[in-house]
Order: sequence, then C-alpha cells, then structure tokens
Amino acid sequence: MGAEPVVEWPIPPAEGYFAEDLDRIPGLPSRTELIDGTLVHESPQKLFHERVKLSLPFAIDIDLTAIDRM
Repeated sequence: MGAEPVVEWPIPPAEGYFAEDLDRIPGLPSRTELIDGTLVHESPQKLFHERVKLSLPFAIDIDLTAIDRM
C-alpha cells in the first residue's frame, strides 16, 4: 500500500468564495458546489445512482406548464 497523496485545499478568503472564484481555483474536484460562500465537495455516487439520475428525465412525462395555472 502506498501513501495517500497530500491534498492542499485552498484557504478561503474572509468574505467567502463567490461563483467567479470556482473557475479560478485549480484542482477542484468536478463535484464541487458553492453554498453560502463555502466549497462543498460531494462524494462520487455509485453506478446505480448515476443510471437512475440519467434515466429519470426520460421516464417521467410531466406537463410543467400546469404548475403555473395552479
């Protein structure tokens, strides 16, 4: 077993991060979100989860225009 690679996370500014900062920070994982100025890293999902997520928009046929009439 090899040693785990050392990850150097960026230090947030005092006012927190902004959306524009996400494009400027090198090496962020692809599943990084910005919530209230804080970087949140999601864990990778299982293959089953990805398949369900990708198939749902095609399996559910909902008339979203009806929501405006409620």
